[in-house]
Amino acid sequence: MTRFSTGLPPSTLRQVQSVLLNASDDQLVRVVGLLDRLDGRGSADALIAPFRSRVAQLRPTRPLAFARLLFTPLDPLVMPGPEWSRGRLGVPRTALLPLSGQVRAELGGLVTGIDAMIRGGHTDDTALVLRAGTALWPAAAAVLERAGEPADWSEATGLGAAEHTAIARCAACVLAEGVWIHMQMRACAEGLGPDPDELRAWLEAAMSRRPEPPGALLAVLMARLPGAAALIGTAAAHPAHGAAPIEQAIDFLLDRLQAAPPHSTDPTETPTAVQRAVTLLDALEVPGPVQRPSRKPRVEQLRRMLDEGCRARFTQDLARQVLAPMADPAAPSEMASLEGAARGLRRLEIAGRQLGSGEQYDRMLRIAARTVGENGPRSLVERARLVEILAGPDAALALLQG
Repeated sequence: MTRFSTGLPPSTLRQVQSVLLNASDDQLVRVVGLLDRLDGRGSADALIAPFRSRVAQLRPTRPLAFARLLFTPLDPLVMPGPEWSRGRLGVPRTALLPLSGQVRAELGGLVTGIDAMIRGGHTDDTALVLRAGTALWPAAAAVLERAGEPADWSEATGLGAAEHTAIARCAACVLAEGVWIHMQMRACAEGLGPDPDELRAWLEAAMSRRPEPPGALLAVLMARLPGAAALIGTAAAHPAHGAAPIEQAIDFLLDRLQAAPPHSTDPTETPTAVQRAVTLLDALEVPGPVQRPSRKPRVEQLRRMLDEGCRARFTQDLARQVLAPMADPAAPSEMASLEGAARGLRRLEIAGRQLGSGEQYDRMLRIAARTVGENGPRSLVERARLVEILAGPDAALALLQG
């Protein structure tokens, strides 16, 4: 493959970025995929720099490079460099390359084995991520616990030695528990995740292993595991830390939710992320140690924002993934693909319905069922199958009985 650099003057680069600003999600994902296939990205990364938050939301499948594997447990904490300030949670994106270089230099031969293990792999291979991460994350945590400021730190980040210590320890805190967290993520995807008692027992053990306030760890757990909102009361009552770390984690997650609502190209990821957000917002309205009257307007605002976003996404995906392919005899999609899209829509509807728009979803599903059931290039049985997924067996039976 050819090394690539934009070689563009700033004015032209801004024009190209302006075009990308209006690109669809699929178009942006294709551009990112093109850059990922280059041997040397060089200044081509500048093309997508303004869209990193959007790419992070879309979660496209990407090659599993060393740095990407290293910071996978930290994904919920990574934020644009200018948004980070000392004393708040998060890891500025500008810190990732210097920290990754520091870990590579310290781990020596282990890195060679990990590079060989992940060569040709991708981020959606969760078994590979966990296997390679089991070798890497605890060792990387130990490096970052003791490492001083790397030589390129100030130039890359504009930050000093004290900020390096804070960021490195934040990363180490999460990396040290990364294997357990990812094992639970895989279990949750299969409906076998930990119950609240298991989560509480694990959190108490994790907090006893580390002296730092567990705000970063709590934020990652609540961003990753559907049931982690059950930890709010446990963390707030901890005698050594009190409510401050959980308050910090909650504020961080609300900030990130407002800046980047759940949105993914993966049809299974968006409903899951919406469900986690709903669970968090619900937990903040339950009387307890972290309920704050001053937070109520913000929680209500985020509910409205999520509700509107879910309905917009449902409408968009219904049209693009089901109705348009159904009506196009020139390019018929496989029924398995259409049924998968319909099931994804129902998962999104179930999650979104908890935000208060049940009647609108009922109406959209009725309209969708009627549109799918109308005469088209698909057989009656195929149309009835999709109607059953979208609107239930009674609607499918009515279609078959004509």
